[in-house]
Amino acid sequence: MDEKSRSGKVTIEKGNIIWRFEDNEVVKVPYEKIKLIGEFTNANGPLMDDWFLVIYNDDLEYYEISMYANNITESLAELGELMGFELYGTLFTSIEWKSNILYPTKFKGNEIWDIVKPEPKSFLDKLKSLLGFNNEQLKLTKVAENIVNQNTIS
Repeated sequence: MDEKSRSGKVTIEKGNIIWRFEDNEVVKVPYEKIKLIGEFTNANGPLMDDWFLVIYNDDLEYYEISMYANNITESLAELGELMGFELYGTLFTSIEWKSNILYPTKFKGNEIWDIVKPEPKSFLDKLKSLLGFNNEQLKLTKVAENIVNQNTIS
């Protein structure tokens, strides 16, 4: 098994972006329902996948697809062609947390999420925070939230 096959395979079939992993269909999103496409990286590599494609659809559902999946580059190019723009990942050199909007293209380069650290309230929460267990959460940036929540994208 080659390096990329550990992360499944991505295809475009009948207008859907599909990610299969171990012969199971994990993600299937019709391209005409996509509101936001982005990518993010984390510090989990190199032993685990650390670069992901992000899709929000018009039902406010969120999907992640490994950017190490077989056929991802070709599928992104095909999806971009279907949607009328050039689509490719840009965070391949990142080794820490980073996110990036790719579509709508007028917002390209904006972050998808802000990292929010809740204020510790209880003694146990304060102790966890002092020890470095901050329970960080992701929150859509205002830009991403506006894209995901609007009815149409121009």
